[in-house]
Amino acid sequence: KIHLSLCGIKVRSKSELAIADYLFIRGIRFHYEKRLTLGGRSVLPDFTIYVKRSIVPIYWEHCGLIRQPDYREKFLKKLTWYCRNDIWPGKNLICSYDEADGLNMRVIKETVETHLLRP
Repeated sequence: KIHLSLCGIKVRSKSELAIADYLFIRGIRFHYEKRLTLGGRSVLPDFTIYVKRSIVPIYWEHCGLIRQPDYREKFLKKLTWYCRNDIWPGKNLICSYDEADGLNMRVIKETVETHLLRP
């Protein structure tokens, strides 16, 4: 973890830095790589987010290297694990990806507005 966010935490990538900073600026409470243990296995979601009026977190995985076969295979196994534990994309799991030329902040902003700030 080498990139220091506005809220004082270190993250692994520039894309995660941009997401963390945007969450912080928008006043959204989150933890970075907070251990989640379910069904005898632990994972470290990139972000664990607590939205207003809910005690159930939303998890956010940013897949910056999804074009790399080994990374993609590992992520698909993690995604399968999430689904087996009732954590679903579009429900309580956000998945984002770097585009060919990097992170698209417009998409990140729309994701935050749609999934984390609207009632």
